[in-house]
Amino acid sequence: MERPIHFIGVDISADTFNASEFTSPGEPRHGGRFENGPEGFDHLLRWFEAHGVQKESVIICIEGTGVYGERLSYFLHAMDTLW
Repeated sequence: MERPIHFIGVDISADTFNASEFTSPGEPRHGGRFENGPEGFDHLLRWFEAHGVQKESVIICIEGTGVYGERLSYFLHAMDTLW
């Protein structure tokens, strides 16, 4: 991995999640709200592309709220080979 440029913080719930992009601590640049399911995950990837977020230079942190983040975690892990 290159030196991280983008840091994505994810606040997740059963139905939706919010993602915010940071390039330095405490300074969010962009944010979005997505459905917590396949359609929302695809929208998240398009959001990444629109803001220049690339897998080689990003760290994604998902709030630990039990099982709500599992599907997104599995999706991002599977997309690692495609994205």
